[in-house]
Amino acid sequence: MIKKFLIQTINFYQIFISTSFKNIFGMITICRFDVTCSEYAKQEIIKNGALKGSINGFKRFLKCQPFYTLQTTNHTGGKVV
Repeated sequence: MIKKFLIQTINFYQIFISTSFKNIFGMITICRFDVTCSEYAKQEIIKNGALKGSINGFKRFLKCQPFYTLQTTNHTGGKVV
């Protein structure tokens, strides 16, 4: 029941709120991840349940802000900050 509510809430956000921001304010989606945070959260909730999926989605959301340093690997395999 909670799982279904969370998925419906994310669907509402994706269809109405996210689209409205793009259309009304002319915001361009610039996402650092291939799957958006809301879609990732929805997939995690379906896969892992309401609690663990929400936690994983929230962790992903925290990484999607400008103050988080995304760590990538360079050609030699070392970490670049």
